Amino acid sequence: MRIAIGLLALMFLGCGSNSDGDSGSGSVGAGGASGVGGDGGGDVVGTGDGGSSTGDGGASAGGRGQGCGDCDDGNVCTDDMCDLSTGVCAHRPVVQAACDDGSVCTSGDTCVEGTCVGTPAVDCDDANPCTDDSCDPAGGCMHTNNTAPCEDGTLCTELDACSEGICMGTPVDCDDGDPCTADLCKPLTGCFPKVLPGCIEF
Repeated sequence: MRIAIGLLALMFLGCGSNSDGDSGSGSVGAGGASGVGGDGGGDVVGTGDGGSSTGDGGASAGGRGQGCGDCDDGNVCTDDMCDLSTGVCAHRPVVQAACDDGSVCTSGDTCVEGTCVGTPAVDCDDANPCTDDSCDPAGGCMHTNNTAPCEDGTLCTELDACSEGICMGTPVDCDDGDPCTADLCKPLTGCFPKVLPGCIEF
C-alpha cells in the first residue's frame, strides 16, 4: 500500500504544467511585431499594421496641364481655343461666316473649311486678242501684251500679228503691173485698180 502511494506522489510531481515556461524572445519586424514562443509553447508569428502609404508629395493623375499661351492663329475662319487638360491649342473651322480674302478680284467672301474663299466678281476681259487678261489680288485687272496671231479686220493686210497690244498686218501688194492704173485697196473689198486719166499704154 505504501508503494502505491509513493508512486502516485512521484507521478504528481513529474506531470506539472509547462505552459508557464520560459518566456520567448520577441522582435519587431519592418511590417509589424512578431513573437516567437518560448520553450513551453509553439511558435507564433504576428503581422503588424505596417502597410505602405503615399505622402502628399505623390503625383496625381488627371490634373490640368500647363496653359497654352496665345492660341490666336490669325485666321478669321477658325475659332481658337485652349485645351487645358493637354495644354494644346485647338482651331475649329467657322462655318459660313463672312470674311475678307484680301483680294479685289472677288466678292461674297465666305469661310469654307477654315479658309476664306471669294467668288470671282471682276470681269477683266478687254475684248482685245492682243492682251492676256488677268486679275491681281492687290492691283485689280491686268492686261499684258502678247504676240499672238490675230485678225485686224482689213483685206489690205496679211500675216496679222499682235504688237504692243495692237493687231497689225503687213500691207498686201496690189500692183497689177499696169502703168495706167492706180493700185488701190479698200479694207472691206481688197485691191482694186483705178484707171489714170490721159494715160497711154505703150
